[in-house]
Amino acid sequence: MDRSTSTEQHQKSKSPNSLRRVSEGLYRNPTSGAYFAHFRLNGRVFKESLDTTELPVAKRKLRDLRQEKEHLDPNAGKQTLREITERHLKLQGNLSRSSITKKTGIANAVYQQWPKSIDRPALEIRASEVEEWLLTVTKGLRHSSRNEWLFFIKGVFERAVRDGILVKSPVAHLMPVKRQAVERLTPTWEQFQAMVCYIRNNTINRRCAASGDFVEFMGLSGLGNGEVAELKVRDVDLARGTIWVRRQKTDTGFHIPIFPRLRPLVERLVRAQGGDPNAKLVPISEAKHALESTCKALNYPHFTQRSLRRMFITDALEKGIDVKTIAEWQGHRDGGKLILDTYSHVRRPHHDRMAELLA
Repeated sequence: MDRSTSTEQHQKSKSPNSLRRVSEGLYRNPTSGAYFAHFRLNGRVFKESLDTTELPVAKRKLRDLRQEKEHLDPNAGKQTLREITERHLKLQGNLSRSSITKKTGIANAVYQQWPKSIDRPALEIRASEVEEWLLTVTKGLRHSSRNEWLFFIKGVFERAVRDGILVKSPVAHLMPVKRQAVERLTPTWEQFQAMVCYIRNNTINRRCAASGDFVEFMGLSGLGNGEVAELKVRDVDLARGTIWVRRQKTDTGFHIPIFPRLRPLVERLVRAQGGDPNAKLVPISEAKHALESTCKALNYPHFTQRSLRRMFITDALEKGIDVKTIAEWQGHRDGGKLILDTYSHVRRPHHDRMAELLA
């Protein structure tokens, strides 16, 4: 048999006519034994593989498929891409003003930059159109920004599927770009002390002393930038040895101990405010610039404010403090899972010391 004859027979076996009718709407490929659904409902034709070679399974899947398609509005497929985009934008829910502005901008890009008419039935939209649009509007954007655009357009079609407007989404196969793993840098205790000293003793800015206090407080307490910035004198209970930390954007909070190495700094900061309970404990809201400038000056890696939190947690782990307790100091309610998954970057020497215990 020559190659042309073989190709013709292969194509013929793949044609709809090669399927044999088993029952109403149910067909079988005699070569592979696979079953297919092929039926008309509300003026629309549905053809789908049932992904099985077992007749009982095929009958059950066909029944479920019919029930699913019966919920489809026979006129729904006539809604346009413009209409389903407008509906998706309208039903975004309680989002911040900035989020609404961003999503409105993406919707406008659908209206203005779609490669073909958006006033065609959504049923006619093909995956290639969406891919072409995405390539155009996200050119030069970071992965995170590209993913925002992708999530929006996927949401448009997924909502249309849920509403019975479409049978399936043309972009279900498109996946977000994975962010490259970022090296989580953790300063040593010596590097941390050197950074605090440098910030306090160099004129990085007019508030270098306060910047030094801010950086030192983060490193010694394990708190984040926003948490330290919100602290007031009244949140400190020197007698009980605790600090009340407010959760950002909520009225809840948690207590942390005034650790022995943190106490001298806390006492000095309280005294500096002259007893005013409503005064901010540290009179600035961040020290990002001071930290960046110091790392450059000392030729250190680019340590961030998050690096200081990792340093605190790593140091606590290496000292043998249990994860559950550390999690409570961080205000976590998961028993330590987040710390184990995200922050437990224990340094190599500690691994080596632990290994020696099994000698």
